[in-house]
Amino acid sequence: MKLFKRIKLLHFYYFVIPNIAIISIVFSFFYLIPPKEIHILSGPKGGFFSLVSEELKEELNKYSIQVRIDHTEYTTNIIERLNTKNGNRPHLGFLAQDISDEYYPNVYTLGAVAIEPLWVFTDVTRNIKDIRQLKGRSLAVGPKGSGVRRISERILKFYGIDETNTKFIDTQILDAEEALINRRIDAAFFLLPARTPIVKNLATRHTLKLLNISESEALSHFIDPLEHVIVPKGAFKISPLVPHTNVDVIALPVSIVVADNAGMGLGALVAAILKDKYPKQTFYSVDEDLPKFSYQGIKRLSAAEEIYQIGLPYLTEVFGLKYGLVLAYAFKPIVYIFVSTVLFIGVMNTYFNLVPIWSGIMALFSSKRP
Repeated sequence: MKLFKRIKLLHFYYFVIPNIAIISIVFSFFYLIPPKEIHILSGPKGGFFSLVSEELKEELNKYSIQVRIDHTEYTTNIIERLNTKNGNRPHLGFLAQDISDEYYPNVYTLGAVAIEPLWVFTDVTRNIKDIRQLKGRSLAVGPKGSGVRRISERILKFYGIDETNTKFIDTQILDAEEALINRRIDAAFFLLPARTPIVKNLATRHTLKLLNISESEALSHFIDPLEHVIVPKGAFKISPLVPHTNVDVIALPVSIVVADNAGMGLGALVAAILKDKYPKQTFYSVDEDLPKFSYQGIKRLSAAEEIYQIGLPYLTEVFGLKYGLVLAYAFKPIVYIFVSTVLFIGVMNTYFNLVPIWSGIMALFSSKRP
């Protein structure tokens, strides 16, 4: 009877458990491969979120991943949409706002891919030299619920400027650009990286002026995660100089965020693309390595951290980027779990077999004592 039980135990340990482990690992591997179709929630067309979304779509298409991009003016709600447990929530989105008082347990950050200044362009004929002179003027500050609207209102409030004493115009990016060029408004606020066509177009127009915010360094300490950056003289054009002097501006880091339902495989693949496409911010007076983790109130994807710090794992050279990353970052923890389980059961099996033997030896020696 004991022999029969031992054979059953050995059969379970050496045949059943390994087969269950193999089947589970194969199933998990296919489960953790990035989805064939993903959903990106982006910002308005013409903005930086939209440009990055199109670049990600182009790159992911190379790995047979179809991408649907939805655009929204209410960019501050993007992370809320990703954080919900709704089955139709987006896989990827963007973050460029203060989240110090919020908690998003169902979202990971893949790091910041750009520094997005708050550009304040004014009509030169208005002779506006200081942000305080915007009081009582007509300002395009973006639609309500947008990132530019939220940060503009917070910055202007420090100077005593709000909707009670100044005309805030609710308009999207392209309309604000057109209204400023045609002198229907006094100034317009844009929250965009320097490389976007709109910023370059406005900065190089002789009828417009980029407003210097001399208190940018101080403001960066009042609002997290604002940064003070300097747009260097001649950044847009050397002859004639545009701008003709260094300009102090406030900026926000733009991070890519991924919902936890997207899977480690997709997150690692997008992180690898970001590392290749956005390696350094070179426009401002101080260069910054990108992607970087700027927002402290949101979980970092561990695979993204390793890719940025160490580089791509060797397995990507053998199996290609898509499958190599799945094996390296998604598949590896499952293998560890099963190997640990098998080893644990083996140790316990050995222990329970040794105990009776050890007890028998002790009893034998005890019986021989006088």
